[in-house]
Amino acid sequence: DGLDFYRRILQLVATGGLLKSDASNFHHRSGSVGQRLPKLVLEVGHGQASSVKELVLQVLPGVITQVLVVKDFAGIDRSLLCY
Repeated sequence: DGLDFYRRILQLVATGGLLKSDASNFHHRSGSVGQRLPKLVLEVGHGQASSVKELVLQVLPGVITQVLVVKDFAGIDRSLLCY
């Protein structure tokens, strides 16, 4: 299904091997999503955004609570901002 790469990244996040543990305070300083940095940003291939978004929320329920999909200049869902 082309999602093995994302599964591996999310597994690293879930086991604590990717995100800095001391970054959590920085991410919660601002109230709204538009004013704070995402914990994780993923670029996705054409047609993968919804599947990867579901995977992120499923694998990281306590770490990532919101995922925003951003379109590229061609109007294709291209990046996931994970908060």
